[in-house]
Amino acid sequence: MIPAKRRIYSFIVAALLIQITVLAVSSQDSGASDQAEKPAYLITSGNVVAPEKMPAYLEASAPLFKAAGSEEIAFGKLSDNNIHLLEGEWPYKGLVMIIKFPSMDALTKFWNSPEYQKAMKLRDGVVEPNFTIAIEKSR
Repeated sequence: MIPAKRRIYSFIVAALLIQITVLAVSSQDSGASDQAEKPAYLITSGNVVAPEKMPAYLEASAPLFKAAGSEEIAFGKLSDNNIHLLEGEWPYKGLVMIIKFPSMDALTKFWNSPEYQKAMKLRDGVVEPNFTIAIEKSR
């Protein structure tokens, strides 16, 4: 179990990551009107423990992500030096991925669909999830 102080730092770092992500992608969406649906972002982190089994999940999930209108925004690992921790502590192992969906409704329909729930079972014993959150663009 993570000590309380580390949990607080982890929450702060995660909140900052979300804020930076929303600001970074906002320039891509700056032409949208206030009436249009706001995009939503799936931010997930996990540690792949059985990479040889990952292709089965990817084969099952890739067409579902595509059908939901998603777009990969960023993917990386702290160990690959393509994620830079700017402040606080990062207690997580593995990767971080940010995926854009046309709306929160599209994201939640995708996530909760029977097809994706079935595909997610292919990750059991393959990926140890750290966290997965969904956030809607604020403006």
